[in-house]
Amino acid sequence: KLLGRRGVPDRAHATDLSIPAPGLPRALLCTNQRSQKAHHSSVDTAVKKSGEQEGVCQLVAMSKETEWVDTPPGSKRMQRCRSLRLAFIAFLYYSSVFLIKTSMFACSWSHKPAFNGLSFKTCLALAQTFGYAAGKLPAIRYSPKLPTVQLRLALVLVILIPGCCVLLSCVTPAAVSLALVWLACVGFAPCWSVVQRFLEGRRDTEVIIAVVSLSFIGSSGLVKGITVDLLASGLADEEAVAGCATAGIVLGVISALGVAAQPPPSAADVEKRGRRKEMTNYGAECERVQQEFGVGIALTMIVYTLLGSLRAYRDYFQLELFQVVGLTGRSSLFATSEFAVSFFVLVATAAFGLVENNRQALDVIMRVAAAAGLGLSGLTAAHQHGLVDGLEWMIGIGAFCFLAYIPLGTMLFDRFIGAAHEDMTSALLNLCMDASVLLGTACLLCYKDFVQHSEASDASHMYSFFCASCWNGGLVIAGMLLAANISLGRAVDRRRRSIKVDATSRHEV
Repeated sequence: KLLGRRGVPDRAHATDLSIPAPGLPRALLCTNQRSQKAHHSSVDTAVKKSGEQEGVCQLVAMSKETEWVDTPPGSKRMQRCRSLRLAFIAFLYYSSVFLIKTSMFACSWSHKPAFNGLSFKTCLALAQTFGYAAGKLPAIRYSPKLPTVQLRLALVLVILIPGCCVLLSCVTPAAVSLALVWLACVGFAPCWSVVQRFLEGRRDTEVIIAVVSLSFIGSSGLVKGITVDLLASGLADEEAVAGCATAGIVLGVISALGVAAQPPPSAADVEKRGRRKEMTNYGAECERVQQEFGVGIALTMIVYTLLGSLRAYRDYFQLELFQVVGLTGRSSLFATSEFAVSFFVLVATAAFGLVENNRQALDVIMRVAAAAGLGLSGLTAAHQHGLVDGLEWMIGIGAFCFLAYIPLGTMLFDRFIGAAHEDMTSALLNLCMDASVLLGTACLLCYKDFVQHSEASDASHMYSFFCASCWNGGLVIAGMLLAANISLGRAVDRRRRSIKVDATSRHEV
């Protein structure tokens, strides 16, 4: 009786609560008046009466705490539209972060005092870096364990609180401003891990993240270009930063509500990529993952640290690097270079979604990232020998950095969890990767400013230091990624074989 004439589950006779009604909360299907009265105390409201067969059957929603069960849409086009809608809203959300924090690096801050020989702009870079690093520790502890209701609230708070801190930094003395910028970045630290909880575990995760990655690259250059235009119109540095931060707060809060309203992964998504859920037994799960996959994850983390440090240095001192290679006086340079990088990375990262097999995708992502590391070294050598001009070099370095940085930090562990048949969120691993990047960036900045004993505001020194870092770092990135690919791949294969053996044993029993 559970199957109707066309093989569709019949709601009038379905009494098994493990078979939810499509598109509705888990429901009680009451077949008589007595059972309705028995359950009346635990329900909120009747949804509708079913007229599929004779008799009176009422679908009764349980409580407001009921878990919503998402079912596959009727067509692939609907599924793709939902993914693109989520990607666009998430792109706006993460772009708001750059509106708040990036505009300050398009300002010269020449009227601000130096601290211990370091320019105010260099101090801003250090404040942001150490702020993010400090915020990652509590984020690692709590973000992977947040249930869905608290995640929605966190989406709003990680935009609202840091944005208010940046606004206050525009009207306070220099030392207090640095402290407020540090505090803002402590609040921004869990931002990506929170929004990624809404993006992971979907068949179109690569496409979604490819769109969101435009905010990593293009939004930074666009915001800097807007800030330069605001400064050219006569606004002071503080006024331009405050205007961008205000726009970022408004955009971020609105888009946060939009992301929170999107449906969870469908049943087809779960079948392809595995289930994603918050970590309940935090210590035990971390220990097991470390024992089984620790070497490969550690090597990948080192590579990601190098890539993130190079990316952050290029972002912090892009204005000075443009000046050294002879590109000055045009605010469109920021947008031109970053949009070119964005287009390249968008196409490349979206192509990873064409690889349906999670195990194969793991190899493809890591090998493409290794090739990008070789590209960093080769392009820098060509630029130093005069074969590539300054703008081409800046665009190429950004493209190769992000081609490796974005897949490793956003897609790799989502595929890894699917390939290893793990039942967990990728937020923890991505947070650990981000924390290592911030520590690496802090070490890189401190080495440049303190160990080498060079003027922090010397643009030519920044340029030569960046060239040497790209040349040597690219070779290290390529070599270590190949080793990480071998180690992580073997560990995943062992995990898959053990699961297969366990399943066979249970079947025989």
